[in-house]
Amino acid sequence: MIDTHPPAANGTPADEPNAMRHFFPPEQCGSLPGVPAGPPAEFYAENLDADPIDRPPPVVDNFASRKRAWEEQGERDRAKRLAGDNGQRKRAPREYAPSPSANGKRLPAAPDADGKASPIILTLADVQARKASWLWVGWIPRGTITILDGDPGLGKSTLALDLAARVSRGWAMPPAAGPGDAQPADVLLLSAEDDAGATIRPRLEAAGADLARVHLFDAVRVGDDQKPPVLPYDLDFIERCILDRGVALVIVDSFMAYLDGAIDSHRDQDVRRAMHKIKEISERTQAAFLLIRHLHKLIHSVALYRGGGSIAIVGAARSGIIVGRHPDHKDVRVIASNKSNLGPAPRSLSYTLDSVGDVARVAWGDEVELTANDILATPATGKTTAAERCTAAILDYLAGAAKPSEEVTAAMVNAGYSEGMVKRARKAAGIRAFKEEFSGRWMLTPTAQGAHEGAQT
Repeated sequence: MIDTHPPAANGTPADEPNAMRHFFPPEQCGSLPGVPAGPPAEFYAENLDADPIDRPPPVVDNFASRKRAWEEQGERDRAKRLAGDNGQRKRAPREYAPSPSANGKRLPAAPDADGKASPIILTLADVQARKASWLWVGWIPRGTITILDGDPGLGKSTLALDLAARVSRGWAMPPAAGPGDAQPADVLLLSAEDDAGATIRPRLEAAGADLARVHLFDAVRVGDDQKPPVLPYDLDFIERCILDRGVALVIVDSFMAYLDGAIDSHRDQDVRRAMHKIKEISERTQAAFLLIRHLHKLIHSVALYRGGGSIAIVGAARSGIIVGRHPDHKDVRVIASNKSNLGPAPRSLSYTLDSVGDVARVAWGDEVELTANDILATPATGKTTAAERCTAAILDYLAGAAKPSEEVTAAMVNAGYSEGMVKRARKAAGIRAFKEEFSGRWMLTPTAQGAHEGAQT
């Protein structure tokens, strides 16, 4: 049997575990070496009424691979005959050989089959209107997704833990201090960058958190092995924790670190499906999801487009927050609203990071007349040349997956770099070009050295 359904990141297939292996029927295999014959036709006939999960796998007609194998064996006449009708042989009826859909499910086996895909249509007259509920008024709504963007070193994680401490105690939200109107609630953390004992707990203690109400989703046990959580596949575990412990706030730091490697974070279609699953859980549980991202290094005057990955990430969120440096005070940071779909945008707030032992704590300041675009106009680090920024932008764009050369060049040109500078930056970054086997497209991928240098910028 030929396994054509790869397992998910945590070792289990994403869906349809019993439909993982595909067969070539005997009459299509001929003398093809290394391809075993599949079950006889009567095997399929006996199982047409089976549940879709238990139904035998569909016939796979891999025309190209069989044609190459026949040519290698010298059976060119047979290959020519096959090419003459373009491989249009009789196959099992369409309703009994469904193919995967964009939603990851097989198409319905028959019009009246159990478990078939069907649309969910809502008539707005039947929908009950409700007001937005806020965890932090104007900034973080309940039951939906909020994105927190910012460069490294500005205290995004420390700020998020300050909010976690306030939720765990029922304290007022910034810039206020002390008791608030909300009841204490639990918080769930996913942290890919900070150690639980050396960093997360000391920061929470410095912020005054009730540690009994803060939980860390550290790993998923698979047999004797432990693996980090993967989104969206491990969202069921998160939903279970929310319901079991009364979690009001879920913090994912950073979102890109937990996104499954098979999902292209720069591709809108991939991202929207992943974000939709998070949105469903947040709506069902009414927990607030705070997803933290780093900024990419592309030049753009609009802050909304500076977050890493596809614009669909912040598009799926109902609230967007961004942090940056105060343009006039280098030690002062500013948190600004970048998107607010559920109410008027709040006024920006200043804050500093105060040392408490070996960790930092957020000290909130006053409201400031600065927008998200204003604070991003001030670089988070020292001065850099346009060539250095272009190099860093290319490495950032290529993070996680190889991309077509034309796509990379177009993205850099749209960001304000010339084609000549893009070529020079590719060379400086150690970008490797290779030709894709089947499409013939030129692809770009960073070398190990180039990727390491990009991570340091």
